Amino acid sequence: MKISRLLRLLLVMIVAVTLTLGTLLAITYRTIEAKNNIQAIVSRILHSTAGLNLLIHEYLVFQEPRAVSQWQGEYGDMAELLTRLKQYPGYESLYDRMERQQQRIGGLFQRLQRIRTDKALQEGGAERQQLAIELEQRIQTELMVETHALSAIAFRLNGLSLKEVQRAGWRAAGVGITAYGVLALLLAAVHPLFRRWVAAPLRRLQGGAKLIGEGYLSHRINLRGDNELAELAGSFDEMASHLQRRLRLQKATAQVSAQFLSSGEPDFTQALGNLGEAVEVNRAYLFRLREDGRTFDNTHEWCAAGTSAVIEQLQGLDLADFPYFNALLRTPEGFVVEDVQHMPPQFSAEKEIFELQGIRALMCMPILSNSGELRGFIGFDDTQSPRRWERDDREVLRTVAEVIGGVWQQREASQALRRSQEELQRLGAYLEEVREQEKKSIAHEIHDELGSLLTKMKMDLALWPAEERNDAVNQRLAMQEQWVNEAVRTVRRIAISLRPKVLDQFGLLAALEFLAKDMETHARIPCRVAPDSAEPILPDGHATALFRICQEALTNVARHAQASAVEIRLELTESEVILSVTDDGVGIAPEALTRLDSFGLGGMRERAKHFGGISAISRRPEGGSRVEARLPLPAPPPG
Repeated sequence: MKISRLLRLLLVMIVAVTLTLGTLLAITYRTIEAKNNIQAIVSRILHSTAGLNLLIHEYLVFQEPRAVSQWQGEYGDMAELLTRLKQYPGYESLYDRMERQQQRIGGLFQRLQRIRTDKALQEGGAERQQLAIELEQRIQTELMVETHALSAIAFRLNGLSLKEVQRAGWRAAGVGITAYGVLALLLAAVHPLFRRWVAAPLRRLQGGAKLIGEGYLSHRINLRGDNELAELAGSFDEMASHLQRRLRLQKATAQVSAQFLSSGEPDFTQALGNLGEAVEVNRAYLFRLREDGRTFDNTHEWCAAGTSAVIEQLQGLDLADFPYFNALLRTPEGFVVEDVQHMPPQFSAEKEIFELQGIRALMCMPILSNSGELRGFIGFDDTQSPRRWERDDREVLRTVAEVIGGVWQQREASQALRRSQEELQRLGAYLEEVREQEKKSIAHEIHDELGSLLTKMKMDLALWPAEERNDAVNQRLAMQEQWVNEAVRTVRRIAISLRPKVLDQFGLLAALEFLAKDMETHARIPCRVAPDSAEPILPDGHATALFRICQEALTNVARHAQASAVEIRLELTESEVILSVTDDGVGIAPEALTRLDSFGLGGMRERAKHFGGISAISRRPEGGSRVEARLPLPAPPPG
């Protein structure tokens, strides 16, 4: 009887132990399952926060319009994840805090969009644009702070859920130890396994996720096993690898774009090398279409170590020989081949040339003008194996293609503008030469023809017969002689203003002395010529240009300088002739140097520039202004 009771008691105790263990195991299993679900949702939230930061960076730096829609998609996914978290009780305060952080992030991004779409800020003056930049930087900083705060709450949620799992294990162990020794033994056996298979991987996963969330994208968790924790760790490693690669591609794109947009000549081969190394391809190249619109050449190429160059074989190719390649190349998606061996039959011509170059996979993006015309293309080759091209690879190539298209168009516009300026300069020089010749011809005719006639009139008046003279006639003759003398002086003044004969007959130095004497006579300003060398022998064009520059400089002194003395200096070196006009007046105003209507100053610069020289005006430290013109001497004729 006692034995039967003991057996029944033992049976009851075994059943109770079994039920207790079953209940504890069920509770522990549900706790771990909830933890895994929370971990999965937290992982996606952390991935979304990293994606939001990258999209904000892409939106600010590269001004990608599609980044807005992608950001909104990521933001919506985060809201859905927070809603799913609320089905797991026990962390309501953390859920509310995460939801408030998410709403703050959305509000900040809306403020950023309003600043970006505010035309008053973006298209205003420099001060408004600077204000817009400062606001964008401040909001970007706040966004980073808020997203890091959201990540911190998520990590805390991880920690709390992990502690809850640990507490469940210890409860099961305590109840088992208190109830029966068997339960203690079972828990003693289960606990190390739990720590090995659950707690330790969770700690490792938590630490790795925290490092990745803090920006250490090169860190890998590398959690082995065939379970959900290992899958979650693999997702974190894949996310970190993807983010690291995206940052590397963005950095390479920014460097290449900065190099292309610089004022100097870009090194296309080096830029292709930077891109090729970032995308991890074997060959990168640049093709440009000729002016005929159908023939293209491989102008630049970069090859990785061990990859043969094919640039010499790809010159003068006709687009008509590759109809399908030509058609696809003009689309926004470009020409993309993941496996050359499996290209459709209609691409037989393209496949043949790709196989000759040892290409296994390739991707090409068109370079278009502003009007949408094909100007060339840029591409990547993989000569090792077939390849699935990622979206980031396509975006990098498309961005660089757009930058190169803009650079080409800007350079062509600059060259056209430079040619136009050179033609205008030549035309201006020709017109100035024609004008000088006309002045010379008119001055010659006025001085020789009209002056001769006036001289004859004066002689005729002087030879008037004496028997025909009386007081009235003499008075009349004197008045007419005065008029003739005045006409002679007027003719001489007009001829000199058009083209002084002293310049053609006696040279530049005598002409400068003539200008100095005329300055003293009419402007009442002492003016002297101080030559530093003997009379220079200059071509007629050089002498005329220097004479006109000096004439214009003296005119400006007489009108504006309020000077008491002027000095003209002519110097001759082995390579150039230097003319300087210095006064002691009030000095030229700084704003007058950049005025668009200063035709006199502009004329002096253009005259000197026509002969390869320079003409400049500056304020003297001791007072007054200085005009200096430097003209290079022409090379002596050979022989």
